[in-house]
Amino acid sequence: MNPLSEDIKDLLVTAGVGAFAATSGWGIFINTEPDEPSTSITIYDLGGPAPEECFNRAIKPLSRPSVQVRVRGTSYLTAHAKINDVIAALRRVGPWTASGSTYLDLFQSNVTLFLQKDQKNRFIWVVDFHAVKKEA
Repeated sequence: MNPLSEDIKDLLVTAGVGAFAATSGWGIFINTEPDEPSTSITIYDLGGPAPEECFNRAIKPLSRPSVQVRVRGTSYLTAHAKINDVIAALRRVGPWTASGSTYLDLFQSNVTLFLQKDQKNRFIWVVDFHAVKKEA
């Protein structure tokens, strides 16, 4: 079972939002934002509440992992458009199975937020997503 960030990365790559670890164009990265390319999507695992235990041990507990997706671009509007592409791609996801995990739901937990400009004057937008995952 992968962390949620890995499974979200796979969804974004499949949707054509970016390419994993690409050195040009929109590169998608996990938990470490590289200095280049200037146009990047980085997915950070945030954790979540403890899994819900059931009194009936035959029922698998549910966990609620979350991620933050951070989009960095060379212009304010380009980065904003790309974070909207991320949101559109992830909103289309229904229940799915990935890397041995069954996800029952995925939802956006806040509106997009312009975070800051970095030291190279690139624009950074963020948005968070929460999943409902059936434990193995």
